[in-house]
Amino acid sequence: MRVMGTTTTVMGTGSAVLAMVLTIAGCSGESTEPAKAKPEAEPAKPDAEAPATPESAPLASVGAPTDTTAVALFQDARRVMYSDPAGAYDKAKQSYETEAKRDTLWVMGFAACRLGDGEKAEFVLARFDGDEDKDKLRSHCATKGLEI
Repeated sequence: MRVMGTTTTVMGTGSAVLAMVLTIAGCSGESTEPAKAKPEAEPAKPDAEAPATPESAPLASVGAPTDTTAVALFQDARRVMYSDPAGAYDKAKQSYETEAKRDTLWVMGFAACRLGDGEKAEFVLARFDGDEDKDKLRSHCATKGLEI
């Protein structure tokens, strides 16, 4: 599938809807760069200082390097969005809390609509910047019988 000049592979049943909406929203959803090997983490030393908690860490700014944990969570969320929308929402939210991305909001929004959970859909809606994204999410939720 061609999305904004890049080739994107979308996997899973029903993914055509997601691909279509991501295309309409101007989101690619996946990087076209080859995956890099993930370095193994060293075990934590008992006397080492505790790292900052995700709640205390600031959200990534635009142009910041991509956090591999956020990317992995996002990819897992997309993979299970249709088979496990509750799990997809949770994984996408964890990814969003690590690194705020528009694509991640879309996965959260679709999962919330599939669940029929207006509170979660409103959470996502409040975080979209433009009226166009908000209108598209409202429209998608309406097709699932959820008015937000």
